[in-house]
Amino acid sequence: RGSAVGQFFAPKHIAVDAQGCIFVAGSRNGRVQVFDSQGLFLRALTHGTTSSDRLGQPLAVAVDSAGKVIVAEADNNRVLVYASSASEASYELKFDKHTSIHNDESFRNPNHVHVTPSGSVIISSLQRVQEYGQ
Repeated sequence: RGSAVGQFFAPKHIAVDAQGCIFVAGSRNGRVQVFDSQGLFLRALTHGTTSSDRLGQPLAVAVDSAGKVIVAEADNNRVLVYASSASEASYELKFDKHTSIHNDESFRNPNHVHVTPSGSVIISSLQRVQEYGQ
């Protein structure tokens, strides 16, 4: 337990990509750590430089067939999509209450994310489950 590289504080979810890399969403550390198939630390998706970039309490992580990393984070009520070669503060797409199908306050506390074989992203939040097309 801890905050150093390779340590965890309240890990909530894991995902594995096609190359065998392991992604661990650590809710209390505010990061997703990435390890190779042997468990060697590669990188972390962590806090950005501005409040809008900060990764807060990630609860779930998924990886699509193109290697994009999808992170559900409760503190900011959003889901971020990072490029496969993601750096700490760069996400390329986000889902939140403004991009929700219903565009309302019910998109709160996303807690699970899943990528279907066709590439759609399914997000469950506190009050609903939504699917976003490819």
